[in-house]
Amino acid sequence: MAGDEDEQELGTEVAALLWIALGPAIWTAHFLGVYITGAVLCAKTPAVALGTTRIVTVLLTLAALAMLLVLLRLAWRRWDVVRHGDILHEGDSVEDRHRFGGHAAFLLTGLAIIGVLMMALPPFFIDTCR
Repeated sequence: MAGDEDEQELGTEVAALLWIALGPAIWTAHFLGVYITGAVLCAKTPAVALGTTRIVTVLLTLAALAMLLVLLRLAWRRWDVVRHGDILHEGDSVEDRHRFGGHAAFLLTGLAIIGVLMMALPPFFIDTCR
């Protein structure tokens, strides 16, 4: 029985780590999508590349922001700071670890939102592919 509980707790901890890493993973996917699209289009068709790159950037940014905002909301609920009224979670209980995971996911997702918005800007400030 203790082995089953240990496996379940390990599975929960792995899921919590994946939960925390999801925001930066979306940010990374957005970064790669925007910059690979820009690089390929500028190399293949420089005359029309910026217009297409801007459209793709807007679409990728909207998709990434939608996913990140959902994740931010879920992380906020997992953190549960409103009900507890306490941003600290110093204990070693399962609930404190659960809330810490939500807190970390919330902060990293907020950072990822800022990163996505910053990475969406360059195609709109450059005039040519050169």
